[in-house]
Amino acid sequence: MNHLLTARERLRTTKPGRRLKILSFGCSVGEETVTLRYVFPEADVFGCDINPALVEISTRSVGQVATIFQSSEDEISAHGPFDLILASAVLCVFPAPADIEQSFPVSRFDEMIKLLTDNLSPGGLLVLTNAAYRFTECPHAAGFTTIRSDIVDTAGYVDVYSRKHRPYLKRVNVAGANLYARRGRFTPRDDEDFADSIFEKKMHPEGPDVITLRLAEPPIDVTSLSQHTRLNTDFMDREVPDRPIVVTQTFELCQVNETGKYGYRLTVGWASLVGEGTYWRPPIWREIPSLDHLIFIR
Repeated sequence: MNHLLTARERLRTTKPGRRLKILSFGCSVGEETVTLRYVFPEADVFGCDINPALVEISTRSVGQVATIFQSSEDEISAHGPFDLILASAVLCVFPAPADIEQSFPVSRFDEMIKLLTDNLSPGGLLVLTNAAYRFTECPHAAGFTTIRSDIVDTAGYVDVYSRKHRPYLKRVNVAGANLYARRGRFTPRDDEDFADSIFEKKMHPEGPDVITLRLAEPPIDVTSLSQHTRLNTDFMDREVPDRPIVVTQTFELCQVNETGKYGYRLTVGWASLVGEGTYWRPPIWREIPSLDHLIFIR
């Protein structure tokens, strides 16, 4: 959801007043299209999938909120161009097989990226999560700006490979806890590259390479009441693998002095990918909803 909220905020700036066209690429049974209708109530929502059975299910179940069609180059082009395309857990093989070079080669990834970016309008956004390869390394990324926001701190959880099909990030799951372990000597652009997953098609060649949005900045005048820290390794019941990316979340319970409302100032950090120590992101604010309006019946 944070990816969609970031995309909505950006599109409000770049395409104000425009009736957006949005594509859920690989929509499966269509649940994502319902979420898109909620976040973008005035948009034209589309969903496509390569599986005819899923297209039939989606049409029957969510056809009233989105236009569903069989995924193909011709059909995508016929319904586009789009202002927002989402591809979540589509450009990957999960769980990752040992023969990734044969089952999902980087050339196939590039072909699918080209299909999507060719059908994206200038200023449009590609939201790419749970991808087997890094978008910023593919040849079609040169004309794109990376859109970052304080509320997006992950690009997914699947195994990620270099363009030579060598493991870069390997997922470890223990007792429900997800952890990435680094492999090889691949170095990202910077620490935020770990979470980069929203990309904007440049309207001008000289456009910036990175834009950062602040969507949940904490109030300034607060009183800190308590603090606790949680690691993504807390629930692991076996030894942490070599070169782990340990994510730290620091929750600080605060009261806003002006309004009396409560919330958490949340700071997220992880083991730096380009240096030593921990990389810390800007803190964000999560307000605790008031219960005053609720009526409890015994």
